[in-house]
Amino acid sequence: MDAEFAEIGRLLQEGAFQDAYDKAAKLAARHPDHPRTVFAAGAAAFEAGLYDEACGFFEKASLLSPNEPQIENNLGAVLMQLGRPADALPHFKKAVQFKSDFLNARLNLAMASRKTGALREAERELKRCRKQAGDDPAILREFVEVLFAMGRMRDAAEMCRLILKISPQDGPVTVKLTEILIGDGKFQEAQVAGLELVASAAIKAQIGDCFKAAGRSAEARRLYYAALSDDPALTKARLGLGELNRRDVARWHFSMLNDTHRNTAYEEAIKRAVRPDDVVLDIGTGSGLLSMMAARAGAKHVYTCEAVPVIADKAREIIALNGMADRITVFDGWSLGLRVGEHLPQKADVLVSEIVDNLLIGEGIMGTLDHALRHLVKPDARILPHSGRLFVTPVETEKLFLGDRAFTSSGFDVSPFNAFTEFGNFSSDQVTPSSYRPLGPDVEVFSFDFTMPGFQDELHETALQITEAGRMHGVLIWFDLAIDLKASINNHPERGREHWGCSFVFLDRSRDVTPGDVPRLVVAHDTTTVDFRFL
Repeated sequence: MDAEFAEIGRLLQEGAFQDAYDKAAKLAARHPDHPRTVFAAGAAAFEAGLYDEACGFFEKASLLSPNEPQIENNLGAVLMQLGRPADALPHFKKAVQFKSDFLNARLNLAMASRKTGALREAERELKRCRKQAGDDPAILREFVEVLFAMGRMRDAAEMCRLILKISPQDGPVTVKLTEILIGDGKFQEAQVAGLELVASAAIKAQIGDCFKAAGRSAEARRLYYAALSDDPALTKARLGLGELNRRDVARWHFSMLNDTHRNTAYEEAIKRAVRPDDVVLDIGTGSGLLSMMAARAGAKHVYTCEAVPVIADKAREIIALNGMADRITVFDGWSLGLRVGEHLPQKADVLVSEIVDNLLIGEGIMGTLDHALRHLVKPDARILPHSGRLFVTPVETEKLFLGDRAFTSSGFDVSPFNAFTEFGNFSSDQVTPSSYRPLGPDVEVFSFDFTMPGFQDELHETALQITEAGRMHGVLIWFDLAIDLKASINNHPERGREHWGCSFVFLDRSRDVTPGDVPRLVVAHDTTTVDFRFL
């Protein structure tokens, strides 16, 4: 039997855990009442990750040898692996009862106490462990978890720093320290810890995740890029950056930059508006494109702002790349935070913006311009865009209608789900002139003068004119934006899809219409959101 034990031990040392378990299980089957063979089978099963089997062997070993601390400790350890800390507790307590200086069992007892919410008991056991073994990193790591769970963040942070003095490259502890610092609002200190205290690219990316979860995109990006500098193929960092880009940089920026109709209309209007020695204010610079157009048109200086920091940084890079850094100043933040005398040397002669969505006002253009017209530009400033109009058209479009409604599915009535479509509009990239049929003329529902402050909410009824017989599913919504009195852009489907899409508001249920019918629509806006309701 000793030779068999020796063989099992050799296999375990070599990492051949499954082979070790197979031999140990056969040995235990031949000697089922021998505590040592049963314990060996449990230990091999544990190493092989067969926790249910290991639990059975250790339980049997505990019955065969009820006062053996190692068996009780191992039984508790496998119960912890099975997610049963409450069941593990009495076995750890027995182990330290049988052997009071059994350090591993006492540390396990502290861990099980923490996981069952007995934090004071866990702290008490850890103090005993430290008294016995000193500042052992394994003990201190568990102490960090207990202090963290108790809400004693400063104590937990100090414990992390103590561990890092002993083990400066301890990645998990660095992650925990930065998590604590982020929670305490100490972002700069946390970032330094993440960039300087660890050499591991994987740990830097993990700390980047902590910053991302806290909404600190800039710090997360720095850590992800630092991680990729060390390991360009690191998946966690690449995925983290991808998520930040999706969150912080909307994909419509690219279609906007490639919208030649929009860009040409804006540049023509900017050329007409900008005069020598003009100060230009561009709100919402994005890539910096409109600011560069204004500088190229001869502006003395362009001041612009961008609310998304990473986009503002990229705008500065693009502006410098094009040799205009000395003529364009980019501020981080919203235009509402700009002040004449602090950010702008004087009120602007020209105001440029393009903060327009599919329904014209959804990006807050009215509130933004109201502030700028009152505080940031001269009374006679030239304003681009100049005005805008919103139109609706009654349409037949069964395919798009069914894409936003459901009535029966697999033979079941699922129509109550349509309540979720009642408020708001439906936008689709599938909208083309052939995807719908107009049933009447376009009707203007709102007109906005962007050169005058004091925008107000509006609500009124609109009559649609039906001139074609068909099945009316709703209305197509589109806008016409006058950049100045000569240049305009719109998002009507006939223009072709470039940047902006168009939207629909659908009836709850489609209806047959004939020429002469006059469906009525209540239209409203609160200077930001547009609402439509069929009567």
